[in-house]
Amino acid sequence: MAKHTTIPCCNRVVKMRAETNRTPRRPLLIAAIMLLSLAPIATSSTTVIVWSGIVNLPDGVVIEDDQVLQVQPGTEIRIGEGELIEINGRLSVLGTENEQVIVDSIDGKHDGIHFTSDSRGLGSSISHLKIENASRGIKIVDSDPIMNNITVLNADFVAVDLLSSANPQITNLTMLGGGQDVHGISGTWRYGIGLSLGSGSAPIVNGLLADSLITRALNVWGGSGGMISDLSITNVSGATLAVSSGIWVEDSVLLISDTEIEKSDNGVFIRHISEGFTTRPTLENISISNSKYRGMMIEQYNRSKWSDLNVNAIIRNATVSGTGGPDSETQGLAIAAVELNTSGAFIEGLNLISNYATGLKAYMIDGTSVFRNIESSDDGSRNPGSGPGEKAGIYLRSASWPVTLEEISVTSAQGSGILLWKGGAAGHNWTTTQNGGVGIDVREFHPEVVGITSSMNQLSGVRVMDSSNVWIEDALTSGNGAMAGINSEGAGFSFVRSNDFVSSGKNVSCINCSSDGDKVGFSIVDSIDLQLIGISSVSPSSGLAISGEGTNLQKNGPVLIRGADLNTNSINPAVIMQSIDAHLLDVSISGVSGGLEWSPASSSESSMMNSQITGISGCASFSGFDSMVIGNVIFNCTTQNPPSFHSSNVSMNDVELIGPSSLNLSSGSVVDWISSSPITEPSSDDDDDLLNISWMIHAEAVNQNGYGIPYAELNLSFDSLQQDQILTLPYSGRSNTGPYVGRTWNNSAGWSSVASVQGVCSYDGHSNSTDILLLDQDISMVCEIDLPNQPPFIIWESPQEGSVFGSSDEVILNASHSWDMDDDALTYSWTSSIDGGLAGPSTESSYVTANSGHEGDPSLSDGQHTITLEVCDATGLCSTEQRSIELLNLPPSVSVEASPQISPFGVMSLGMTRNATVDLSGTYDPEDDPLQCWIQTSYGANMSLSPPCNEVFSVGFDQSEDAFTATVSVYDGSNQPVSWTFTVDHFNELPEINHSITRLGTTSEDMLSISFEGTLDPEGDALHLSIESDLDGIIWSGIEESDGNSWQGRLSKGVHVLTLSAWDNSPENSGRKSYDWEEIEVMNSDPRSVIAFPYEGYVTDSSNLIEFSAIGSGDQDLHCLELPEGGLGLLCSTRESSNDLVSVVWNLNGQLEPLSTEWSFQSRLPEGNHLLSLTVDDGLGNPAYSVVNVSVSPSAPLIVIDSPKDGSSSKSNEKVVFDLRNSFDTDADSFSMTIYSDVSETPILQRSNPNQIHERYLPTGQHNLTITLEDSTGLSRTSELSLVILPSAPVVTIASPQDGRFFPPGDRVLLDSTGTVDYDGDLLLLEWTLADGTNLGSDPIMEADLPPGQHIIVLTAKDSRGTYGQDSISIMVGSSAPFLSSLSVSPDSLYSKQAQTIKIQVSLVDLDGTSEQVSAVLTVSGNPTVVELNDDGAFGDSVPGDGVWSRNVQVSPDDSDWMRIDVWARDGDTVSPTLTVTIPIEDDDSDSEIIQSILTWGGVAIALLGIIGIAIARSRRASTIADIEMIDSWGGFTSNPDDDAFE
Repeated sequence: MAKHTTIPCCNRVVKMRAETNRTPRRPLLIAAIMLLSLAPIATSSTTVIVWSGIVNLPDGVVIEDDQVLQVQPGTEIRIGEGELIEINGRLSVLGTENEQVIVDSIDGKHDGIHFTSDSRGLGSSISHLKIENASRGIKIVDSDPIMNNITVLNADFVAVDLLSSANPQITNLTMLGGGQDVHGISGTWRYGIGLSLGSGSAPIVNGLLADSLITRALNVWGGSGGMISDLSITNVSGATLAVSSGIWVEDSVLLISDTEIEKSDNGVFIRHISEGFTTRPTLENISISNSKYRGMMIEQYNRSKWSDLNVNAIIRNATVSGTGGPDSETQGLAIAAVELNTSGAFIEGLNLISNYATGLKAYMIDGTSVFRNIESSDDGSRNPGSGPGEKAGIYLRSASWPVTLEEISVTSAQGSGILLWKGGAAGHNWTTTQNGGVGIDVREFHPEVVGITSSMNQLSGVRVMDSSNVWIEDALTSGNGAMAGINSEGAGFSFVRSNDFVSSGKNVSCINCSSDGDKVGFSIVDSIDLQLIGISSVSPSSGLAISGEGTNLQKNGPVLIRGADLNTNSINPAVIMQSIDAHLLDVSISGVSGGLEWSPASSSESSMMNSQITGISGCASFSGFDSMVIGNVIFNCTTQNPPSFHSSNVSMNDVELIGPSSLNLSSGSVVDWISSSPITEPSSDDDDDLLNISWMIHAEAVNQNGYGIPYAELNLSFDSLQQDQILTLPYSGRSNTGPYVGRTWNNSAGWSSVASVQGVCSYDGHSNSTDILLLDQDISMVCEIDLPNQPPFIIWESPQEGSVFGSSDEVILNASHSWDMDDDALTYSWTSSIDGGLAGPSTESSYVTANSGHEGDPSLSDGQHTITLEVCDATGLCSTEQRSIELLNLPPSVSVEASPQISPFGVMSLGMTRNATVDLSGTYDPEDDPLQCWIQTSYGANMSLSPPCNEVFSVGFDQSEDAFTATVSVYDGSNQPVSWTFTVDHFNELPEINHSITRLGTTSEDMLSISFEGTLDPEGDALHLSIESDLDGIIWSGIEESDGNSWQGRLSKGVHVLTLSAWDNSPENSGRKSYDWEEIEVMNSDPRSVIAFPYEGYVTDSSNLIEFSAIGSGDQDLHCLELPEGGLGLLCSTRESSNDLVSVVWNLNGQLEPLSTEWSFQSRLPEGNHLLSLTVDDGLGNPAYSVVNVSVSPSAPLIVIDSPKDGSSSKSNEKVVFDLRNSFDTDADSFSMTIYSDVSETPILQRSNPNQIHERYLPTGQHNLTITLEDSTGLSRTSELSLVILPSAPVVTIASPQDGRFFPPGDRVLLDSTGTVDYDGDLLLLEWTLADGTNLGSDPIMEADLPPGQHIIVLTAKDSRGTYGQDSISIMVGSSAPFLSSLSVSPDSLYSKQAQTIKIQVSLVDLDGTSEQVSAVLTVSGNPTVVELNDDGAFGDSVPGDGVWSRNVQVSPDDSDWMRIDVWARDGDTVSPTLTVTIPIEDDDSDSEIIQSILTWGGVAIALLGIIGIAIARSRRASTIADIEMIDSWGGFTSNPDDDAFE
């Protein structure tokens, strides 16, 4: 059996249904007595509700914003279907590890717990709570509860739902199952969700376990945030209306750390959807395993925004494994372990293991994506039809530059290790090993990567295909290409269509790239703008260090190979380049190889420089070159394998042959052998083959002193093989020129003779010739011209033409590098068109400083100068040059800084009492002239500033001047003064704030002092001060003169921005103040608990009503208006921002049920020694406790008399009601009640049960009553009262008949007055009458005959005083239907056609005697005749009124056979059953016809009479029923039912 508990609160009632506590009866009774005696002295606006045991909430419950609900450990809360617990105040769930609090459903599914925004900041907390059978578990809207150890089982929709900036703290949240019961029938996608964070929510969650949810374990959306850590998520799968994932993040920024996700459809899904929101979760230390589709997905939902991406996720230290694998829910459905789509991400520390899909897939990304420390192992699709992207370990597609890839490692991918397709990326340290395809596969991509290691891959180590602008540096490949079918598929470095046009900055570059043991070192296919710099290839398994082929090039362009170390161990060529234009520089081919085979793609020039080729089975073969340059190359080959040239034009410079002594020429090859080692006759198969032996000429033209002659002319004359040439030598007179053919060889003519050359040099009309020299080696040709003495050569370094200098600036005149080819001593002469000679002529004047101020140095005057330099040798030959410069006396450079700062409009706002600061420290005079400076005002003041002027000056102005101009002037004595003018606006200054703050502590109960000591008003105006808090409003305001300059008080909890204001009373400053600001954080104050009464050691008995008081208790953060009497005597605050919800709980002996939740109340305590505690809790800080010991002795029962009232009166005919049911024994002893009256010797009641109402008649008179209650221990308590009993009228009782009785027809009515009494003993008369006044009699008991119908019977009793009493009842006497019998007709036969007399006689019985008509129908031959019978002694009736009705009837029947006689009686509408007699009519001739006629008409009559009888019976039944219903309706005569409480 359940009981209802009602707790009053603040003019409203909260109802709870709690199962009866199965505790012993005595403590329960004691508690009941205490509750009955508990009464608050003043009601607090905060009500504490305590739940324990089983709490049934069929209609849910609302905890208002001034209520505190405490749920004790082990409580089970049952909620009705679709109902919830709404929290507007504070909820404290006090479950423990061993005694969880359980929230379950009465039937169906409940809606859990809902925190509204009103509960924010009120300190709600939940510990060890389990929620079962819920549609929704916990919903938090803009609130901040603290929740620990929460378990939600199989919530249909959302287990924990956070909305509208909710920010709870959650520790150890467990969600098992969810959404299964509505899967397939839910009308919303939002089901089967664990923890959902929405619309700006930001919780702190530590510990989340979710298993077997349909849609999501963690769902984050709508600009939410927070920190979520220690997550364990398993089996999130099956959603059909939304993406199913362990973690979903949308449009939010938060931190998620230490996470494990197992066997979900998608491990983590991050999606940016809405403009105006930022999506950027940070996930740290996360492990995702055995997902069905993806381990992690990061995307921007609007794919059209691909050109405007942001970082949508930060991932650190993540592991994704087994995606789509055999341990996932369904194998083979995986899309990627980690996928990015149209999004940016920062991923650092990602370990991808055994995923049955691409390890990392990213497309439509850009430079906002950074991948660092990524390891992929055994990733890639196992499906046979999968494409290259699905099989790769890492796959980037459409990645705009520059995606960052750093510290990347891919091992054992099913396809390529790293596949980069369309886009660009930068990074370093990429490692790929043992992958099923290419190690690093670059397609239409632009990577810039430093540090590559690619080894043991089935195909190439690095492949660059259809790509340009590629930079690869410090790359090493080894052991690649084991499964390659062709060379280009198995190279360490493979370049396929790596560029298709020649362009600056778009090269494909491989810098410091090394191949070791690959099938082919470097493969080049249809590629241009390729740069291989600092490369090496060691031991390629095919023997090919470089393989090149360009037959399908769309455009021509070169390949650059610079710095190549190629070492092979194969008789095949180490380098084969077919149709390749290239430039080889510093290339070394060594080992056992066949050397080099090379043909060009076009007529463009190719080259090989500074290289060495070592060939065993071959040397070097060049074929089809229109232009080939080979320089500083060593061919170290066998004698039988010289370098060969086929159909080529080649220039070979500084070439050395080791082994072979000559070349192999064919098909019209032309080779220029320039300054190279000796060579013998080449082998040739074509008469057009040509070998030219050429040399270089180093030419010099010098005078007789060995000086090179600037710009001398040299004419070279050859005797054969080439045309003469005329050269102009450079300024130095020396130049290398050539090459020039010294000898030729062709197949038809053999060797030519050696050509000779002679030089003729000339200068200034003088010339000379050299010897004739043979061109059989590089030669030095020196042509000496014996020149007459030449003028010097001027080299004038400064000043430059057009230079401008200040008057006193130093001017450097420098021609010190001038020279003379005759070695004559030089003199220098400087002159000015203004100042004349400046220096020289002298040998020391090549470097002169003018305006140095040193003695002997020249000075230059201001003006436009033409400076002439003349340099002469000892012979008087001179060279002259002129330049123009200008010197000016410049005005002073004035720099003015002012404080206060001058506005852009040239106005300085200056306080009246203030000096202006004028800073001229940057002022100077270019000529260092002495300066004078001053300030002149428009009101006539002229203030000289003491020199030097380049200082800071403090200037005061006349305070009486409101506005004026001030002009700062600086004068150098030469130029006009330089002036600068500004306007000064004098204003009344605001006070300058100086303040100090002294705090005695950091909480809201600690005092705070703020002093304005030192705050002054410059003009001495009255000082107004104010302190305002952004939380508490204006704290203090006053006038210093009257109110002082400091404040002391307290601030509410929170972070306060204090605004300190000061102002004066000047009208000019109306509305203007000086401000200063301070930020102060005030911490929450702990509440205070004080038991003011009862005091420690208080002694009383159990009947005493104790005045419990918590005066002195409270909380500094509690508003006083929330307390009784405005908080009088309690600790509280008057600040509006003080809004703590403080609970007060009085507890006795540690019982779960509180004694009270009021600050002050009245109550009794049961017998015993008690520990009384008072707990004051604000839900935010530490609760405050206080205890006292109270001793209570047993007591007699307490008398509570509800009836009769002392001094009351009643009449003698009224029972006196004795009601002491509210009396009680505080010790729970049983007790009895005894009542005496001084009027009677015998007790009115003796040892009676006080828990019942007792009624007694008392005699007339004054009664003094003594009431005694005695308990089972013998303790008794007595109370007295007086009562007056007045005389009364007789009390009339009609014992019979009963009101509303029905009497059958003919029954006599018994009238019985038994029970009629006069309590004064003077009854005089009884009288029975009807309502119409008919007197029935005066006997106490008598009988009466009453006719049918309703009768009201009245009994009147009169006493000797003439007073009387009456009673009346209503009865119904029934009416009866008539009944006929003994019908007789005489004679018993008739004769036809004769007049005869018959006598009809019948007996009538009618119990009510109201029948007055008996009729008969005589029927002959169908002709009825009606006659009336009578009982009045006439017409043949013998005795009147004897009940026998008779009639003599004269008849003369016709020829019928019989006469039928039917008789019936009528009583109103009631007709009796019909009696029938048939009399034969004797007539011999017509007997048969008569009989037949009788039978026929008799049947008709019988049927007719039957129908009439049925109708009469129905009418009679309806009449009887109507009578009974009428009697039942006479409620006015019914008595009140007995009351169970009466004895």
